[in-house]
Amino acid sequence: MKDPFACEEQALLAPSAPADRAAARRTVAARAVDRAELLLLIDMLGLHPEHDRPDEPGR
Repeated sequence: MKDPFACEEQALLAPSAPADRAAARRTVAARAVDRAELLLLIDMLGLHPEHDRPDEPGR
């Protein structure tokens, strides 16, 4: 069976700014029911703080 939610077109993700990622994490945290759900959502959305790019070189 074909996945009804699959996308046939390839998409490129635009790089996001650290402020956008921080805002996304705050939004997820505000809506998560508990810690387990928060960790699951952060993992699913790729919003781990350790994956953020540094603001400036040498940081």
